[in-house]
Amino acid sequence: MASDVSFLRALFDEKWTGLRFVSKTSKPLLQFDRICRAVDHSFSSTFAVSTKMLECQGSIRCLQIADNRESMANTFHTKTNMNLDIAQKIVQGIPLRKTKEEYIEFGDIEQSDVYISYLYPESAMKIVRQWQISTGTRLNNPLTSFASVCSSVIDSLNRNSIVFSVGCPESRRVGGLGKEQMAAIVPSVLVSHIL
Repeated sequence: MASDVSFLRALFDEKWTGLRFVSKTSKPLLQFDRICRAVDHSFSSTFAVSTKMLECQGSIRCLQIADNRESMANTFHTKTNMNLDIAQKIVQGIPLRKTKEEYIEFGDIEQSDVYISYLYPESAMKIVRQWQISTGTRLNNPLTSFASVCSSVIDSLNRNSIVFSVGCPESRRVGGLGKEQMAAIVPSVLVSHIL
């Protein structure tokens, strides 16, 4: 029987991967400093990452690995010249994982928490169209350009909703998200609404 990743790849003609938070793993451990970079690698490989190895401020914040609110706000303030109060407000709005697991598994795995694609807008339109045909409702999708792939994974899980992400500068520079692409995150429990 084909996996959900295979179905999604065939249906939308895009690369897809699964992601699952776990306390223990039997998958090979690879070292990645950020979730978006691991996602990009997982389109062709299955592995796990220790959350202790993550160094990206967005990943650290949304997984609550450490309280880095102040340093993250200062980084946003410095890199973008935005007002520090606005930077703090943006950081405060980052969705947080409610549980803390040791590992994140990536790839064509069974029982994924979410499925992720770096896709083109036409495929995003097809996903939204399938969602609307299935549910009769519009998709509510808050967008951010800060810590956006990692925090969108958490937002998708927390709200049990399909989330699209326009990426952040780092996910585009080192995380594999192409210039014309966006990320789509679909909770496993909602896959049936778009197949």
